[in-house]
Amino acid sequence: MLHAIVVRVLGRVLKIILHHRLFHLVATQARVNDCAIDLVAKNLLGFQKT
Repeated sequence: MLHAIVVRVLGRVLKIILHHRLFHLVATQARVNDCAIDLVAKNLLGFQKT
């Protein structure tokens, strides 16, 4: 009985992960882009200061 509950919960978790994987990938890509933009902006500001 416990095994069936565990399997059901794992199935639900897997479904949630699959549903949210695309959103997570997009969010991660956006975060990476933000980091890259921040780095470029800091470099440009650094060059302007010198």
